[in-house]
Amino acid sequence: MRANLFHALNTRTGFTAALLLLTALSAVLRGVFITHPPTRVFDEVYSPVFAWKFLRGEPFFDVHPFLTQLPQTVGLVLFGDTPLGWRFSAWVFGSLFIAGIGLFGADAPASPICFSSRRSCGR
Repeated sequence: MRANLFHALNTRTGFTAALLLLTALSAVLRGVFITHPPTRVFDEVYSPVFAWKFLRGEPFFDVHPFLTQLPQTVGLVLFGDTPLGWRFSAWVFGSLFIAGIGLFGADAPASPICFSSRRSCGR
């Protein structure tokens, strides 16, 4: 049974199914309590305010790069100035990050990791 599972994961279809399952599980677990706490915490004190100012064309000063406001504006436009609106973009991008890392890891070369500079890593 266990060998069949590992063999299935080594196929392209099995890997894709496992990656989709992990991505969906990540999205569900992130989304369960996305509106808790109902108050702004950490960067939510400033980021939604800057995103609203960006949408209105008002000047604002932010130490973060310009493109950081764009994803957050999507959540604010869709859900308004609510906890879901503040956290929507982090929920989406955080869940998609799981799939991105999985795809990146699948394409990484299968070479041994060298812990010592004296080893030649089997070359």
